[in-house]
This record gives sequence, structure tokens and C-alpha cells, in this order.
Amino acid sequence: MFQSNITLYITIFFFSIIGCKRGCQRLSEAPKHASVAKQASMEPAVFVLFHGLGSEASCFKHLAAQLKQAFPDASVVALKSVEREQTALLSITEQANESWKELITSVSDLESRPIILIGHSQGGLRAYKMFERYKEEYGDTLPNPIGIVTIATPWEGADVLNKVQELAPPFFEAPVLDDMRKFSTSLGQDSDWAEKYFESTLEKYQVAAFSDGCKDLTPGSDFLGWVKNTLPNAKIPILAIGGEQSDFRIFLPQKSKDNFKALRKAWTELITGKTHHSNKKEKKHDMVVRLSSQLAWNIPLDRNSNFTEVSIPDALHDEILPLPPISQSKNILVHPVMIQEVIAFSNQVLYGTSNQATNKRKRAEEIGDKPLKQKDSAGCMIMHPDWEPTSYIPIVQPKPGVRIVPESEYVLY
Repeated sequence: MFQSNITLYITIFFFSIIGCKRGCQRLSEAPKHASVAKQASMEPAVFVLFHGLGSEASCFKHLAAQLKQAFPDASVVALKSVEREQTALLSITEQANESWKELITSVSDLESRPIILIGHSQGGLRAYKMFERYKEEYGDTLPNPIGIVTIATPWEGADVLNKVQELAPPFFEAPVLDDMRKFSTSLGQDSDWAEKYFESTLEKYQVAAFSDGCKDLTPGSDFLGWVKNTLPNAKIPILAIGGEQSDFRIFLPQKSKDNFKALRKAWTELITGKTHHSNKKEKKHDMVVRLSSQLAWNIPLDRNSNFTEVSIPDALHDEILPLPPISQSKNILVHPVMIQEVIAFSNQVLYGTSNQATNKRKRAEEIGDKPLKQKDSAGCMIMHPDWEPTSYIPIVQPKPGVRIVPESEYVLY
């Protein structure tokens, strides 16, 4: 009966919140995977997209369109076999098995085509598990995954799943409630709207935390232990893209004199799982997952070899709350820097180049009177209102080690 109730609650929860070849060398040294792709250069690439927890394939509509524009002959497959509540009810290993079954029936000549796996949030772990699982089983007969991209993926887990189990109503104290009332009225809502919304969200997380898919995402889980043990020896180039955005003013349609400091501090404690932080880096998050987990900072890796990191300072995990239209590019799934990094990485592992010769950075004077960035009415930095997602081109070549993408590299074509 208890399991049935969990299944029911999780189903309601997600409908309510979702509105290689072996032996590769260093990426900077034109890895072996690139030569594999070159040998099969007549075969078009396959991009396999894995959505996140509680989400569905349609979340990749923008990225899929960008990939088709950049690689016209490629197949772009956004997997649909595990969607919404199934991403919680099934373990990540079970999800990876289902994803594999769908992939081999969706793409012809899979064994002869270079494959790039791209996952958002939990989907990044699903992609990695599918790669490792079938590499172990099939060895050199495995189709040709030549790169993995993870976007806001909790390599070290989502601390909020542990933290919510420690909470009991009332979840918030007076200073935070004061901020929530101000935040609500700034959004044009009733003064208690934010309090009800956040409390309801936390209650749903408490229920979801019992599911197999969420247990795997809980820090200290057996699954994450397996990730920590295998990731340092992964024989495939991996690009980990992380987002950082904890300013609640980004959700406001108009400028506010309040910075919601108490609300921001409370939410940071929930997301990072800590009341006190030894350094500022551990406080950074994208409203759902801490940045250090997205970039696997606490997993011992050779960061000058196969594992490359990119941090985007103004990217949200996804649309946590409805965003004003002018700020929608803050969602990491449509963020222009994410797009250009994914395409540059794909060019690198496919062809050994990021294609910078033909995709040169546009200087401000080349763009005319359009600023790349400007402040919105809430005082937050945003892209120019005339920005169109398809107008961005890849210009950044992945480099070993951690790199924070500066605003000067946000490119308007």
C-alpha cells in the first residue's frame, strides 16, 4: 500500500512541476576517438539526448534544432522510453537499460556511426551508466560512443534529497517568510504564494526521495559510489557543463529594491546541504544542484585529460519558476553558452577541431548597436531582447581543466 501511494504521489509530483572506443588520448591532442570518427567520416553522427528527472524528450527541442543546424547529416535522437514519473520509479541502471533498447531500435547502422551522448541533470548519469554498462558487456563490439556531454548533472548527488528528510513543517522562519511575502507581491501574487509554493515543493521532494531513481541521486548511494569509482578511469572524452544562478530577482518582471538575502541563504542551505561553507565555491548552485557536484569537484579526476569542465555563471538548472520572456535564456537548456560549448566539443571529438576558422568571434562593433548583455527591469544581466536562439554559433574550443565562460564570450551572430 505504501509503495502504491509513493507511485501515485510521484506521478502527481512530476506532472505538477514539469510545466568508444577504448584507449582515448588527451582531448587537446586530437584523441583516438577523433580518428575513429574520421575513418567513418562518410557515416553521419548520432546525437543521443537524455532528459532529466521528471522531464521528457521535448525539453531538448531547442538543443536538437541547434544540433541539426550545426550537423545537417546527423541523427538527433531524444529518448522517450523513460519519461516523467518513470525517471523516479526506475533506478538509473534500469533507465539506462530501457534507453539502450530504445536506441538500438531507433537508429539504423548504429554500430558504424560515431555517437555522442548528451544528458541533462539525471540524464547525464543515465547516459554515463549506459555507456559503461554496455562497454563492459560488449567491449569492442559496442557501437562507437566518442564523447559524453553532461549538463547540470549531479555527479556527486543532489544534496536536497538528504536535506528535505531532516525538515518538518514549518519549513521556514520569520526572516525567510518576510522575503517570501515580498517576493510574492513582486511577482503580482498573493503575499503567501511563495510560502505555499516552496512548502509544497519540499513536501513533494520528501515523497519522491523514497523512489529508486531519486535514491540513486542521494549523496552516499551505492550508485554514486560506483560513479566515483569508475569515472576516473572512463575511457571517453567527457564535457561537464555546470550552471550557477541563485539570485531570485531573475524571476521578477520588474526591478526590485530587495535582494531577498534571507530567502537566498535558506535556499542555498537546502540545495547544498550545508549551513556553513568552508569556501565560497561550495555555496554556488543552479537552484537545484550545487556547482561542485555538477563539475565533480570532489571526485579525483585527471582534469588535464578526458574530463573537461565549463561553468556558466548565470544559468539556472531549468525553469524552476516561470521566467519573464526576456530572461528565458537563463535556463541552461537554452543558454547560448551551453549551445556553443556542446557544438564545439562535438566538432572536437568528431573532427579534431572546434571549427573556429569559420566560426570567428564577433566583436561588439561587428554587431552594430546590439549589446550582448544588458540589465533587465529586475536589475539582472540578460541577453539582448532581440536575441534568437538559432542566432548563436559555436566559437569556444574546449580546453582541459576548469574554465568559467566570461560574458565577453557570449556571441551574437
